[in-house]
Parts: sequence; C-alpha cells; structure tokens
Amino acid sequence: MKIIMIVILTNIYFSPNKKKRLESLHRSKLNLTKKNARANIKILRLQNELNSIRDEISKISEEKLDDMLQKEYQ
Repeated sequence: MKIIMIVILTNIYFSPNKKKRLESLHRSKLNLTKKNARANIKILRLQNELNSIRDEISKISEEKLDDMLQKEYQ
C-alpha cells in the first residue's frame, strides 16, 4: 500500500520584524551557497594546477634519469 502525501502550499504571514529577520537569514543562506560554489571552483582549479605540476615534475625526473643512464653507457 502506497502512501501518497499531498503538500498544500500556504502563505504564512509574519510580523514585519520576523519577516525582516527571515529575509536576512535567506540572504545569508544564498551568500553562503555562492561562497561555497566559488570555493569549490577554486579548489578544483588548484587541484588541476597541482596535477599538471606533478606531471611536469615526473617528466623532468624521467628525462634526468635518461640523461644519467646515457652518460653511464657512453
């Protein structure tokens, strides 16, 4: 047996002071959401940059090892 929930949207009326406070909280929540999104984007960009630097370091190390091996065999 399935239970079906019906949600009825109703307008809730607040006093002017409570409404201001609620709007302030809502704006704060939106600002935090924006900051979180910006931070996530920055973290991803920094991770990509770190990965590219790691790749460059690994390539440099391999090249140096190849050079050292070639000098030994010559």
